[in-house]
Amino acid sequence: TKGLVRNVDTSPMTDYYKIQHAIDNASAGDTLNVWAWTYYETIVIDEELTIIGNGTGNTTINGTSSGVIVKVDSPDVTLKNLRLVSGQNSESVPMLSIWRNDVLVDGLLIEKGNRGLQVGGGIDTRIFNTTIRDVSQNALHLRNGASNTIVYKSTFSHSNYGIYIELGHYPAKIIDCSIHNNTNDGIRSEGYGSI
Repeated sequence: TKGLVRNVDTSPMTDYYKIQHAIDNASAGDTLNVWAWTYYETIVIDEELTIIGNGTGNTTINGTSSGVIVKVDSPDVTLKNLRLVSGQNSESVPMLSIWRNDVLVDGLLIEKGNRGLQVGGGIDTRIFNTTIRDVSQNALHLRNGASNTIVYKSTFSHSNYGIYIELGHYPAKIIDCSIHNNTNDGIRSEGYGSI
């Protein structure tokens, strides 16, 4: 048995066995459904896409030991219902890295790595219903090159800082989240008025 990634916007629908192959062959605006499986790869999303997994208990992207597991380098990307795990990754890089505007992360589980999710650039990133846990550094890191991040109904635990906000990131809207059991602060902001 293999994993399967289906582009539901092609006619006929097109199937792939690697997520990156499906991304590379997709057109802007396409939706990729990722079947239940553990995919051992890293991916770069460089165009407007929606990528939907079969649930965090079923669809895993394991980046093994190769740094950033998912890099979002295009605006208007949606990631839903995926689990990211880094295996033996000891590099000081995030498992999910976002660098563009209007990205939606919904229903992800990110765990067992060095860093969780980094919003490095862009505006209007939305992080909904996501859990980041068991990472050795920051679960969520909001860098000064990004702004107007909304975090809603998400959990950040068992990490160094739950949420780390750099000076210059403004504003961060954190609504109805659970932040607990972190080594240092639940929320660490380098500047006043950031939240």
